[in-house]
Parts: sequence; structure tokens; C-alpha cells
Amino acid sequence: MLATDSLGRSLAQFLLSRINEDEALARQAYEESAAADPQTADSNSAEVLHTARHSPARVLISCEAKRQIVQNTLDADPDQVTELFALEPQGASDLPREQTVTEMQFFERVLRYLAVTYADHPDYEMQWRP
Repeated sequence: MLATDSLGRSLAQFLLSRINEDEALARQAYEESAAADPQTADSNSAEVLHTARHSPARVLISCEAKRQIVQNTLDADPDQVTELFALEPQGASDLPREQTVTEMQFFERVLRYLAVTYADHPDYEMQWRP
């Protein structure tokens, strides 16, 4: 069972909502940038390079990747996940048992790390921190 907030919303629902917001804003920015005049700024400036790295097109790709991670977590079949995790990396059997995590704990941890980028959002729950 994935973590929920005080209203019973899941961490996955929170993430999907934030991803949808990011995607909508990126689509709007993409459409606006297509209609804008080209800038005459120095193409090697840090600002231009930063903006290019975080372009709407790149954000849209990132949104889809995050959405797939969340959806795959929600769709995880515990039996198949167990088979995947049965392949222990070399040396893993030497770890104390309390340092290992269950499969679903692993997936939840991934979602917690994805969600931390939205920690400044009013709906973010501190209990979701990794």
C-alpha cells in the first residue's frame, strides 16, 4: 500500500497531479515559444543554455517518463516483482535483513524521491519525504 496524506490521497495521485500541471504549463510555453520572435541573446550564455536544457519539449518528455514510473508502480504485479527482486546482486545476501527493503517499499521509495521536487506544493505531505 502506497503512502497517503491526511485526506487519503495517495502519493501516486499527488505525483500524477503535479506531472499533469507541469505538462500543461510546458505545452503552453511550447506553443507560446513557437509564436515568439527568435532571441538575439548570446547563445553561450548560462541563461540561454539553462533555458534550452529546461525547454518545454524536454519537460514534456520528462513528464511522460515520470508518469510511466508512477503508472508502472501502480500496475506492479507483486508476483512478477518478487521474481525480479529474487535476483540478488552479489553480496546482497551478506546485508543484515533490516537493511533490505520489500519490493513495494522500493517502489514507494522511488515515488517519494520523485515527489520531493514538489515539496513546496501546498498539497505535499511531510510524511512523504524520503
